Amino acid sequence: ASAIDDDAYLLHVYRYIHLNPERYLEWEFSSLPYYLSNKRASWIKPEQILEMFAGDNYSFFLKDYLSHQSILKDLKHQLADT
Repeated sequence: ASAIDDDAYLLHVYRYIHLNPERYLEWEFSSLPYYLSNKRASWIKPEQILEMFAGDNYSFFLKDYLSHQSILKDLKHQLADT
């Protein structure tokens, strides 16, 4: 457990949770469809997170990290090989 004390960390935690399953777009237990589409449930409230994007798309936010993640993985392997 760790305290979430700023918005950047909060967004990172949400992104981590939503990207955690390898096939995150198809995972049936994910809340991600509630963030990406009009799917609704009374106990899931994505508005607070989605409001933080001010016109930017949450889906782009997730996909953008996937490319960064790939770059970081490559760097990790390059550093380990030196």
